[in-house]
Amino acid sequence: MRVLVVGKAKTGTTALVSLIRQSLQPCELVMEPKSVLGFGARSRTRTGNEAIKILWEHFAGRWRHLDAIVHAEFDFPIDKVVFISRDFRDEMVSKLLYHAKVARDMRLTPEPRAEITQRWVQALQAKERDPAGVSLYSLARTFESLYGIDLWSRLIDVEGKRAFEDYIHRGVQRDRHVVTYADLVADRTEGLADYLGVPLAAPTAEVDLGKFGYTRRSGRAGNWRSFFTTQDVQLLRPLLEQALPWPEYQDWDLDPRPQLDPERISRYVAGIAAV
Repeated sequence: MRVLVVGKAKTGTTALVSLIRQSLQPCELVMEPKSVLGFGARSRTRTGNEAIKILWEHFAGRWRHLDAIVHAEFDFPIDKVVFISRDFRDEMVSKLLYHAKVARDMRLTPEPRAEITQRWVQALQAKERDPAGVSLYSLARTFESLYGIDLWSRLIDVEGKRAFEDYIHRGVQRDRHVVTYADLVADRTEGLADYLGVPLAAPTAEVDLGKFGYTRRSGRAGNWRSFFTTQDVQLLRPLLEQALPWPEYQDWDLDPRPQLDPERISRYVAGIAAV
């Protein structure tokens, strides 16, 4: 059985595809092909189990190509298609923290990488000491000053989020299953098991991510409630309520006593920046 997993960046795609792979053993893994050619000749002739992870953003401007893969229009079948969706506010937090590795891989800064990483980690430590006083917005601008990347514009790509949700709920003309990140990390995965026709191998938190283990951070939903500040809510609420008019974006209650775990914030960033 060949299973295709599609999701936006930092929405749990690696955990999901790893869970599926572990549940279908023996099963090969194909990570983030950016075209049908990325599957390779072995994939097109394989008769055993295969789990394929695709990131939505990698097909920007080539949606017809992705659509052809999803609907198995090429010379090999896709037996099952699983999409994963995450609260856009949690996406924003996760992307903010992961971008130190993105910047490292892009090698954009002329300054010594270790010095820039240290300054970014120090900014996140200040956030940990005062969660309600240091906004997501201010951190994005600090990141821009350090790395030269307009991270805020990347974080607020509501049009990309809307296009993804419209596609998975209205654009797919075949059988598919949609998993939410909140359900995945809470192990509410009975629907996924039924769709695949196999029992799932392990709780999500115990799934072996192999060499991609560094991507695992909190494994929790609703992180934005402790990370956002009132300034962030005032800035983002009008934008999201207009662009994403769904019930979940009517709820903007923050944690009244926010606490941030350095293992999932500054130490996580220091670790992935060194990978």
